[in-house]
Amino acid sequence: MDQPVLSFQLSFWVVWRWTTSLLGAVFLAISLAHVGVNGFNGDWEFHFQTALSIGLMSGFLSGLTAAWLVDCYPVELTTDGLKCTNALGRRHVVAWPTIERVRQINVFGFGYLRVQSSATSRTLWVPLFLADMPGFCAAIADRAGTDHPLTEALGDYRP
Repeated sequence: MDQPVLSFQLSFWVVWRWTTSLLGAVFLAISLAHVGVNGFNGDWEFHFQTALSIGLMSGFLSGLTAAWLVDCYPVELTTDGLKCTNALGRRHVVAWPTIERVRQINVFGFGYLRVQSSATSRTLWVPLFLADMPGFCAAIADRAGTDHPLTEALGDYRP
């Protein structure tokens, strides 16, 4: 009996925190530039309302962005292999036996495993901030085997 395709989503809250910080910093910089150009008029209530609206808009837009990213970038496991994205966001599939090297990297605070396969020159990027990391690690060990390079690279993340 074939095992079903397992799909793992990015952690919404991890992505949301990062995008909220980024958007908040951008909106704050715009607000400070506006004050720098126009000068401070002494109206504290206006500036408080501006800061509050910056925070609310950052949170709202970050929620939309995080939901979109979670939906667009799942990691799928089949009995035959791994399906996820490369650095440009294009989805590819590599078979378990063709995975040769796995290297952990950190990009803007996000951990990834760079998976290199003998079947393709494309390097896949497996995010290490999935919503169900213990389930993902168990599924990798179940489908690829306990001595597989990907299973070994997930050693610190396994339960």
